[in-house]
Amino acid sequence: MMALPAKRSSSAGASSSLPRTRRSRHVVFFAGLPQYVDYGDCTCVCEFCGAYFWYVERALRLSMPGHPKYYHCCRDGDVVLPYPSRFHPEFLDLYQNPTFFKDIRAYNSMFYMTSFGVNVDESVNDNRGPYVFKICGQICYRIGSLSPDPTKGPRFLQLYLFDTENEVQNKFRAFVGLRGTDLDPNIVQYLVTFLGANNEYVKTFKTAKVMAEENNLQNYSARLFNNVVDRRYELPSPGSLGCIVSGDDTTSITYDIVVFSHSGRPQRISKLHPSYMPLQYPLLFPYGEEGWSPRLKMRNQRGVNAKNLTINMYYAYYIHVGLVSKSITILVCT
Repeated sequence: MMALPAKRSSSAGASSSLPRTRRSRHVVFFAGLPQYVDYGDCTCVCEFCGAYFWYVERALRLSMPGHPKYYHCCRDGDVVLPYPSRFHPEFLDLYQNPTFFKDIRAYNSMFYMTSFGVNVDESVNDNRGPYVFKICGQICYRIGSLSPDPTKGPRFLQLYLFDTENEVQNKFRAFVGLRGTDLDPNIVQYLVTFLGANNEYVKTFKTAKVMAEENNLQNYSARLFNNVVDRRYELPSPGSLGCIVSGDDTTSITYDIVVFSHSGRPQRISKLHPSYMPLQYPLLFPYGEEGWSPRLKMRNQRGVNAKNLTINMYYAYYIHVGLVSKSITILVCT
């Protein structure tokens, strides 16, 4: 015969049905949290790139007693990229300014060289809840022509080239819908001057416009190169990012970006192009430093074919090394 389970006492049943007190709920909650563990100071340094790491982060298969090695920064010396730029102290001070940092996205939007190519569906926002950012299609970035449409005025890249004497006012007028009225005109003026003097993309586009005016060219273009392999160990220099082409461009490569003086619809920029990031985020790449490209290779130091340098390796390197150089990318991330 099957034995019946014993009946619970009334006191046990009553106690189990009682709600837990606030103190008991807190005890259960904090008991499930991970305990704080102190691993000491971050004092270990990668012998190849100088990145700091904790001793417990060492790669066990590569480390020896008294000689810890870290792998996720430069892959044991296989990832070699230009060291983060030493920015001007006054430019770095901006990122310590709470007024600037609070509206950094709006400031960056003022200096976009590309546009956000996506269809935003605003029909879901009927003032009955929080704002919803709903898009239709795929997110991409596009770049227009060097000359503005007479009916619309200059936008994005064109703001760098036309009516430069009133460039600050033009930027506020173009981005008044993006919290433009809350921004500091003095900061905008400083960024206009700094990028105009230091950003190689801005200088390339301005040079194209000046040369076209001096030579009375009606149709011209600025071509941004894609061959990053030959210059990935140095910062951009004049003429290294692009060139000016008169008339029809018959030498362009499929992966190059060609910005025409007059064109219809903006062209889409491939996310595989090294100019993809600096054109969209000029305040993170103020000198026009190139971004990741699928043509980048790891350093061949073992006598085998060089492997591709992935985008994760690229940004992992700059995040780790940026902690040493105090680059603005790390200041923004933190």
